[in-house]
Amino acid sequence: MSLPLDHGRAPVGVGRQTNPNLRRDTQARGGCPAAPGWREGLRFGGKGVSIAARSHHDLPVWQRADDLAQLVYRLTWKFMQADPGLVQRMRAAAISVAAGIAASQRGGRAQARRTLQAVSIALAELGYCMHFARRSGFIGDLDLRKMTSLEEDVSHHLEPLLNADSGQRRPGLT
Repeated sequence: MSLPLDHGRAPVGVGRQTNPNLRRDTQARGGCPAAPGWREGLRFGGKGVSIAARSHHDLPVWQRADDLAQLVYRLTWKFMQADPGLVQRMRAAAISVAAGIAASQRGGRAQARRTLQAVSIALAELGYCMHFARRSGFIGDLDLRKMTSLEEDVSHHLEPLLNADSGQRRPGLT
């Protein structure tokens, strides 16, 4: 009978005390696990707007953007056959918003700001596509109100992140 390989590590409880649930790099930091994308204390321009989060899933702006993408996917299913180009464009813009917010958690401040500006552009594109879909008769007023409400909520949460570096509002960035 052979014993299981321990890959050179002492069994738990022998030698130094370790928590088997923590990785080695976590143990070196005193037991504080780091999730991907967590940048402790990152603030844009010291304005109190922090995007420090363990994950993009913790950000309210990402949560709203994810809800918006899900809603866009459900509502565009109704007119996929009538105008597949518009459907594809709306879906791509909605996904770009949520994905861009997630990507802004990687890299430095300058990269995060550029990524969030691209998110703002995708959000504006989605806004126009929603307007166009309503005027073309593909979606009703109630569906448009639902999407617009979520779009405005995302924009509301995104604006402080975009404007925190400059201290003032720049034209064209919402």
